[in-house]
Amino acid sequence: METFEDIFIKYELIGLLLGCFASSSILPLPSEPLIMLIVKFQPAIYVFIFALIGSVGGAMLNYVIGSKGIKWLVKRESEKEKKLEMWFSKYGIFVLLAVPWIPFVGDPLTIVAGALKMDLKKFIFWITIGKAIKIFIVIYAAMTGMKFFGI
Repeated sequence: METFEDIFIKYELIGLLLGCFASSSILPLPSEPLIMLIVKFQPAIYVFIFALIGSVGGAMLNYVIGSKGIKWLVKRESEKEKKLEMWFSKYGIFVLLAVPWIPFVGDPLTIVAGALKMDLKKFIFWITIGKAIKIFIVIYAAMTGMKFFGI
């Protein structure tokens, strides 16, 4: 019979991927604590890859929601979207680099990118760069903190 620890270790990277997916989609969940926990048990490169795949996948779901206008899935607020559209027109792709760092507003920006019919290849490229930078910094901070505290 498998112990809880065996099950946790066996499925933690899949859980990380799903957690990062949910965090990057329309659910307001933080992924940083999950990344910081799992990097304690798994090689950093695996954590980076699974977190990145989940995060980019969640952002792509938002893009599809925006591009297809799926109103039954997300309550869209035109006032907020107009404000976010102004950010895109003013700052362009740099908005996508900032998405991972902006709490609560960042993920809806990926919906706006879809609604504005941003080029999908550019969207995937820039959102991947932005998410990769953030995940790398979170992993680095977690590992540095563990070394500092002797964990």
